[in-house]
Amino acid sequence: FSVSCSLHQFCQTSRLVQLLRKGIMALKFDRKKTDAVYDAMEVEKEEKKDFTSLVESSIAQAQDSLKATGDIKSALEMLFAVEKQTRLASDIPATCEVALAIVNLAADSKNWDELCNAFGAVVKRRAQLKQVVIKCVTRVIEILDLEPEEAKKVQLIETIRDVTEGKLDTELERARLTRQLAAIKEKNGDIIDAAELMQEVQVETYGTMERREKIDFILEQVRLCMDRDDMVRAYILFKKVNPDHLKDDELIDLKLRFYKLAVQLYGKRGEDLEQAKCWKHILDTKSAKDNAPEAAEAFISSAVMTVLAKHSNERADMIARLHEVNIDALPQCTWANALLGLFKKQELVRWETLIDQYGDSLAASQVVNARGEDEYKARLQQLKDRVAQHNVLVLGKYYSTISMQRACQLLQLDAESTETFLRDMSTDGHVSLKIDRPAGTVRFGEKPKPETILNDWSHNISELLVKLERVGHLVNKENMQHEANKRTRGR
Repeated sequence: FSVSCSLHQFCQTSRLVQLLRKGIMALKFDRKKTDAVYDAMEVEKEEKKDFTSLVESSIAQAQDSLKATGDIKSALEMLFAVEKQTRLASDIPATCEVALAIVNLAADSKNWDELCNAFGAVVKRRAQLKQVVIKCVTRVIEILDLEPEEAKKVQLIETIRDVTEGKLDTELERARLTRQLAAIKEKNGDIIDAAELMQEVQVETYGTMERREKIDFILEQVRLCMDRDDMVRAYILFKKVNPDHLKDDELIDLKLRFYKLAVQLYGKRGEDLEQAKCWKHILDTKSAKDNAPEAAEAFISSAVMTVLAKHSNERADMIARLHEVNIDALPQCTWANALLGLFKKQELVRWETLIDQYGDSLAASQVVNARGEDEYKARLQQLKDRVAQHNVLVLGKYYSTISMQRACQLLQLDAESTETFLRDMSTDGHVSLKIDRPAGTVRFGEKPKPETILNDWSHNISELLVKLERVGHLVNKENMQHEANKRTRGR
């Protein structure tokens, strides 16, 4: 039984090998047959139908029909039939010519609805060639620029945006038309729709758009979002622009526009130091250096916003950099530079003296008095707080322990306000202090940690042992010299 099974398996294996050999032989490369196939393809290629005469005659016939009868639909149907033939034959030049003839014929008829329908029908055709789509869109945009009536222009723009949605080949044209439509809606007072239209376009992903146009588009998006008080979205869009891309002299107008929008945006967010940085960037531009009034406004605004900002290491660095700016050609900025000097020195600043010297100049400053009397009063109170914070830092530099009563006199505040400022400055980490309410004192300086105390004690003990060892060595030396002298005298 086992022998018969083995023979059966052997026969099956042999049969399988024979079948494989036949299959391989059938799949062998037959050069003669392949050459024949290639020859047939070349012949078919050479015999491809030429639609030139058909396209020219059909266009002429459609134009004559439109002039004779005025029936645009029948003329377009005639061209659509030819367009189908050329499109299925993948004849790009002929299809482009027919498609453009359809668009031009509809435009010449002055029937705007028919133009929108014909353009949409051409572009949305099944398996439509991308070259045809691009040429049709370009032609319709040219027609759009010649149309003075706003309603017809909006209708055609919406049609173009609808048929080009999701097409990478026409994303640049669609973005430009979206901006044009948003400008029309903004002119008509519809800020919300204009901002929403612009937000739909993500130009930062467009590879066909140049950097200048891309930055300009994003800044327009930011402006519209700020106009509708959508600061969160405006800040997100604003962060898409890299300031390093604005260093070219050719983009100086966009740079000024960028930082002026940044000043408004950070002003809404209450970030005074960021506003000061933006004004400093404006001051450093070539445009500001060539324009004295613009440079003066930038320097004063930057100085005032730096002083109004909360204390930080970055603020101190900003004060030092602004104070070093050469303002010999800007005499109107002298008071702002002197104000920076007060906060740069490690000296107490008296509030009454500051207001007497710089109150009128601050009132005339645009950044302080931009929104009327209420804004001016709020800014003065903010400046008073910054003076108090500066004075607390000065006390921490010159005092180790001070009574609360004396601190109130130096800070020119009542006891409660003084304790509040001391506590806030300590909490923020700007100064180390401890308030002893029962004793009515304030001790400046950080309390040493146990590890620090132990390390100091160990270091002191080591120094003491070294000194004791040296003293013992010197004592032994004196004793030895004394004994040697005694022996010498005994001899």
